[in-house]
Amino acid sequence: WEECTRTTKTTKFNTRTQANDIEIVTETTFIDKEDSLNLYNSLTKAGGSNYKEKNDSSYAIRANVTVKYTELMSNGKNCVKLTGISGGIVAGGSGSNVTCGVNIVSNDLTFGQSGIGADGKGNSQNHSTSFSNSTRGWSVSIPSAWVPVLCESRTATVGATYTVGLKRGTGTWKCLLTNNLSL
Repeated sequence: WEECTRTTKTTKFNTRTQANDIEIVTETTFIDKEDSLNLYNSLTKAGGSNYKEKNDSSYAIRANVTVKYTELMSNGKNCVKLTGISGGIVAGGSGSNVTCGVNIVSNDLTFGQSGIGADGKGNSQNHSTSFSNSTRGWSVSIPSAWVPVLCESRTATVGATYTVGLKRGTGTWKCLLTNNLSL
């Protein structure tokens, strides 16, 4: 039997202390030695998530985005792959109507990953989606066809940009929140 260890690191920004809270969890499993070589190329070795939040300029809403990723071996190389994005807004009111006559007029997300693939070729994968203006929380899945990008050379980037359009009377503005990780 062979011991396999997986470590997960989760980072969350604590607005009260203005610092990152980090949680590290290590799991150990045992596998048959004959199967270990076959599993090595697909075994997830680490991963984590990163949380960010931001208020709009009028403090009518607070947007948040969590980026989830995993680090794995692909063709014997250390790679990273985006595994999920979740987020939304916190605000008074209900639906698209928030506080003090402010309304949500757009609710858009762009997410992706870029870097060099395990095959040595440049790789950029991204996707954009729009949510209903009344949507306060959401979660999106990553397309299964996306391939991991190398993190050995520290050129891999995974992340998301969440944009919420706001309007009061004839005035409009946006809350733009970017949560990118360079691995």
